[in-house]
Amino acid sequence: MRVRRFVNPKTYRYILWPLWFVLVPAALSALTYNLVAPSEQVMQGSLWDTIQYWVKDQPVPTLIVLFTIFEMVLYSYRHSLPGFEKEHKRRLQERRLLRLVLQ
Repeated sequence: MRVRRFVNPKTYRYILWPLWFVLVPAALSALTYNLVAPSEQVMQGSLWDTIQYWVKDQPVPTLIVLFTIFEMVLYSYRHSLPGFEKEHKRRLQERRLLRLVLQ
């Protein structure tokens, strides 16, 4: 017996993909930036001081790099994120098998 859904699965995709791959990495990169950036100017000394110096001196490239890192990590776990249908993955595998059989 098939369960009838009230919302089209494509609607979930259009809602969840921007959430997981835009808003969450942006929030994580902003949080990481605020945790790493020092409140006052620091001089380069140890490795941690050098990282804080560059984070404070170059905020936009730091945010871009952090966003990209979080985006790549989330994308690598995209099949485990809430909202991804395991049924969709099963249908893709069935289509691949059908293409192999028909060739």
